[in-house]
Amino acid sequence: MCCMVVKVDASQVVRLGPIDLNPRLSISEAYNDNVFFINSQKNGSWVTTINPRLQFTRKWNRLSFDMSYSLTDIRYASFSQNDTTNNLLSSSSHWVFNYRNKLDLTSSLCFCQNPIGTNLTQGSVDTQNLKPVKYTRNNYQATYQFGAQGAQGNLIFRAGYSETNYDSQTTTPTPLVLTRYSYQDNYNINLGGTFLYKVMPKTQALFEINHIILKYANKQATILNNSYYQTNYLFGATWKAAGKTTGTIKLGMFDLQYDDGRKTNLGLTGMINVTWQPWTYSGFTLTAIQNNLPNIGIGTGSYINQKQFSLGWLHTWSPRLNSQLRLMAGTQNYVGTTPETSDTSMGMTVGLSYRMRPWLGFGLNYTYNRRDSNRNSYNYDQNMMVLNVNLTL
Repeated sequence: MCCMVVKVDASQVVRLGPIDLNPRLSISEAYNDNVFFINSQKNGSWVTTINPRLQFTRKWNRLSFDMSYSLTDIRYASFSQNDTTNNLLSSSSHWVFNYRNKLDLTSSLCFCQNPIGTNLTQGSVDTQNLKPVKYTRNNYQATYQFGAQGAQGNLIFRAGYSETNYDSQTTTPTPLVLTRYSYQDNYNINLGGTFLYKVMPKTQALFEINHIILKYANKQATILNNSYYQTNYLFGATWKAAGKTTGTIKLGMFDLQYDDGRKTNLGLTGMINVTWQPWTYSGFTLTAIQNNLPNIGIGTGSYINQKQFSLGWLHTWSPRLNSQLRLMAGTQNYVGTTPETSDTSMGMTVGLSYRMRPWLGFGLNYTYNRRDSNRNSYNYDQNMMVLNVNLTL
């Protein structure tokens, strides 16, 4: 089966004195042929999504501030136990103290739910007795930049804190332990800095250090203590050449250590993000990431070796018509698990967008996603055909 989506998106800026209010509404109706992301219990359902959003913006001479609220309500016609409602409140501010000093602050608070078959319930075969996993997450981030635009050197400092708490969950007919997901409650502290040095008019070399501390609030006797701290050391460059090619390359190593005394893990990490636009109407984007993560959910492995790759093409055929193509692939190897676990994923999206009027647009997309794992319950494939209608007031 496939997925058919009809989407209505209405937005309008309303002036409330010095404040701009931007209300938006998105409504979609879809058919999903694999709502639980598992081939052994492949079930389809019509899905209705309602997503209203309010954004308030205020600007001063050297400061801009915005706050937004978004609600996403998703209803499944055939599997009401998978219904989810997400509430997100976020804010951001941008301060320009002078031409050398800038500060960005962001925060968010999410009362969210993960659908069955994702996150902590991925690969679960007891889909009839499960419910979406509820959690609360708050996040705070600060970024300070020192150095004028075009200067020989720039410094960027980052500091952040996030906290995630999962709700207790019971199921019928057999109640589960109330602390089923409490061992995943955690807080995360991240600190980092980047030094940029101009080596050519449009090219900067970079050196970056990131330090991450992840602590789990609760520990079960049968589960390893996966609290850890990790430091990444990266070298690379960022550039913008002749207006056609822009990109960033970071390559280096990570040093990951667990609190329970397991051996130190050293490995390679990095990312590549390059955009090539040979013509004003056509461009390609290449992204490649190798990220080494601690093993949080599966077996007794020491860490997850993750590689992701994507290639995108955007072409504008006329002022009203454009096409998109995106190819994706990736692997996840859970190093040290018993039995050893590894996943391979792939996907493709191809689509057309047509703007009939400034306030009316249409889109047609086909998406295919697949995951193959040596754990059979993790295997799934999904086909989606999406039709979009976008209205803007």
